[in-house]
Amino acid sequence: MKEHGGTLENGAADFSASVSPLGSHPAVGRVLRRFSLNPSALSAYPDIDCGPLRLALSEFWNFPPNQIVCGSGAVDLIFSVASSLEFSSCLILEGAFSEYERAVRASGRKVGIRKSSSVDGLISLVEKNSLLFAASPSNPEGKILDFDEVRRIERKVEEAGGIFVLDCCFAEFSARSLDVLKKIILHRESFPNLLVLNAFTKFYGMAGLRVGYALCFRERFSAELSGKMRPWAVSSLAQTCASEVLSDEIRSNGAWGRRMRSFVEGEKSRFSDFLAREKIEFRMGGANFFLCELDFLRKNLDKDESCAHFFHQGRKIVLRRADTFS
Repeated sequence: MKEHGGTLENGAADFSASVSPLGSHPAVGRVLRRFSLNPSALSAYPDIDCGPLRLALSEFWNFPPNQIVCGSGAVDLIFSVASSLEFSSCLILEGAFSEYERAVRASGRKVGIRKSSSVDGLISLVEKNSLLFAASPSNPEGKILDFDEVRRIERKVEEAGGIFVLDCCFAEFSARSLDVLKKIILHRESFPNLLVLNAFTKFYGMAGLRVGYALCFRERFSAELSGKMRPWAVSSLAQTCASEVLSDEIRSNGAWGRRMRSFVEGEKSRFSDFLAREKIEFRMGGANFFLCELDFLRKNLDKDESCAHFFHQGRKIVLRRADTFS
């Protein structure tokens, strides 16, 4: 079964991947044009340690560069965490990205995987050396964890000597979730067993370039992760695009980010009004997507596909099926 959406179809309105509704960040186009004039620049190997990119991320997030690990998208880092770091059980806050569980199973470790849909339920499951995955905002519901909830989870994981992986790939779409993330980073000494995942995929419209990163709040995590990452995982083109996006945002005091959040909030308001008028059940979370109940699609679903589609006013509409999440 294909577990993900986001494969572009000509003429279709694709809502299956929740990437930037504004396209790629303008810096990406500038970098691509520059490389097109000097394609021989790609004949050299990429920076194996993503040094300039880690420095740009360090400045952007005010985080130590030696505790940042870059990979080929957040999924690359999820799989690296599962295969590189030591843990005796895995816990997942539902609903969740399917790759957390897939990564743990692919690692070959014989560990139990348990899930809970509530923070209290998840905390009650923590045991010695647990690896815990949670996302804020979550996917597909868009639930945002507040600062105190993250701290409660981390404290329990810390007491058990485990690892708390917080997936923040949608955090920048919401002012509230972004504020929580910034506050966590500001107080990073209080979160020693935390590892924050993020990527340029969604917010900056760079899904095809594959750039993700981990902010490792414990230096041991970054050392173990970087020591076992695949060499040259992030291409020169991807590293340069990501670095210039960050430089642009630093110079402009986050102009793209403010524009994106304003646009998304306006569209969410407009779309929620439409769904309410059509009497469609939905949940509107803190990210750039809705979770909807569409009964008319159920009978036409292909069990081997992750997406569903229908036609509206002659145009194909592509949606992600929620039952492909954990």
